[in-house]
Amino acid sequence: MSTTMNISLTAGLKKKVADLVEFGNFSTPSDYVRYLIRKDLEAKEEDLHLRELLIEGLNSPISTKSHDEIFNGLEESIKNLK
Repeated sequence: MSTTMNISLTAGLKKKVADLVEFGNFSTPSDYVRYLIRKDLEAKEEDLHLRELLIEGLNSPISTKSHDEIFNGLEESIKNLK
């Protein structure tokens, strides 16, 4: 179910949105706004996930492995995924 939301744009922004619609990037200005909102929400979710991983890393024990051992292990894990 869709609802309506009115927004105000400068003349310049309105022209750019109209150009995107005219050249086929989006079928309507609403499609473009929905696209932008979805992209923003995805970016925020990705940022939250990265923050959670950073906190997990900060709370993990210090490894006794060298950087080379860690990266070689990661390379092997990636090769095994293929």
